[in-house]
Amino acid sequence: MHETIVRHRARRLVLLGDTLTRVLERVTVTSYLAPLREGGSLPGLVEADNLGTYVLKFRGAGQGMAHRPSDHDGWTLRQAVRTPHFWLLFAVYLFTGLGSFLVSLHQLAFAVDVGFDKLYAAGVLGIGSFLAIGGTIVTGTLSDYIGREWSAILAYGISIVGVVCALLITSPDQHWLLWLHACFFGLTWGARGPAITAKTADLFPGGRLGTILGVITIGSGIGSAVGSWAAGWIFDLSGSYRFAFLLSIAAYLCGCIAFWALRGPPVLRPRSRSIGAPAPRI
Repeated sequence: MHETIVRHRARRLVLLGDTLTRVLERVTVTSYLAPLREGGSLPGLVEADNLGTYVLKFRGAGQGMAHRPSDHDGWTLRQAVRTPHFWLLFAVYLFTGLGSFLVSLHQLAFAVDVGFDKLYAAGVLGIGSFLAIGGTIVTGTLSDYIGREWSAILAYGISIVGVVCALLITSPDQHWLLWLHACFFGLTWGARGPAITAKTADLFPGGRLGTILGVITIGSGIGSAVGSWAAGWIFDLSGSYRFAFLLSIAAYLCGCIAFWALRGPPVLRPRSRSIGAPAPRI
């Protein structure tokens, strides 16, 4: 009798173990069938790869397991600043701001100094600035087709042509050169922005992209401030903006070189984790 009881208990334990094994078996959800209850924490009916149907409790309003970007999801600021790509992007922003503001804030003063009527020069330069709307859209779209580098270099080239047109102006009779300067320079005002921002996202994807982009953009502020001040200082010393415009061309060329050097992506090295530290949640 005792042997029979033990045998039955053993059989029950075997069956229980088999049941637990099946319960704890890992399956992959293949389709979301229907929610069982709306709002708050939402249990849902799902189908798995073993053709079974399961009740699964989601966190959030029916959106599945919540996932918040963490430092382990991509580049962090600390990792990015250790790469040459970060500083090349910083240089691109700096040279772009420098080249642009060596000219932009002093265009009207330059035209008036040459001899153009103030209102006429302001009107021409203002019309040229409106072209920036189309230029930004076009270069941003082109960056998706011909690449970020070629799109940015094209924008730099057009800006350089605009500055060269200004350098060729020697008298107020050269209206067409003023128009060319205003159109070429205005067309690419801000046009490098989409390509540079997209390139930053290409090189440093992840949950900290906004932080990385924000720090890199400091270069633009530095370049813009230095360019604005330097052009005025040069005029005070020499009585002309021509040397400032030459420096603008040099800055744009440096921006081209720095952007072209960004063709290859950086290597993300995994951060080491101390023994016993919990794995990142996904």
